[in-house]
Amino acid sequence: MKYSAGEIRAALQNNELTTYYQPQYDALTSQLKSAEALVRWIKPDGTVISPFFFIPVAEESDLIMDIDWYVTELVCKTLEKQNMMPQFPISINFSRKHIQEDNFAERLTAIVDKYDLPTLSSRWR
Repeated sequence: MKYSAGEIRAALQNNELTTYYQPQYDALTSQLKSAEALVRWIKPDGTVISPFFFIPVAEESDLIMDIDWYVTELVCKTLEKQNMMPQFPISINFSRKHIQEDNFAERLTAIVDKYDLPTLSSRWR
C-alpha cells in the first residue's frame, strides 16, 4: 500500500513518526561502533508502516525534507532527555534534496546546539 502526501503530512503533524536505532558493530572486535537512526511510522492503532511505503512518496512531494529535520530533532531530543553522551556516532540520513538548501549546515548546527550536544569537531578543540 502506498500512502499519500496528505497522510504523511498528517503523520508528521500528529507525531506518528519515530526513530529506531540500528547498531553498527566492528566485525573484528564485535564492539558497538555506531548507530544509524531509522524512521518508522507508527499509526495510532500500533501498526508499523515500513519506509518502503512512504519514503518514495515523501521524496516526490518534498516532505522528505520535513521528515529529515523531524528525525534530527527526535535524535537530538532523545540524547538530551536521556542525558546520553554517546561514546559512538549516531548517523542520520538526509535526502540528497538538502544539497539545494542554502542554510543546511546552519540549520543542522542550530538543532545540535539547541540540545547542547557535542559534535565530532568539538572533540578536536
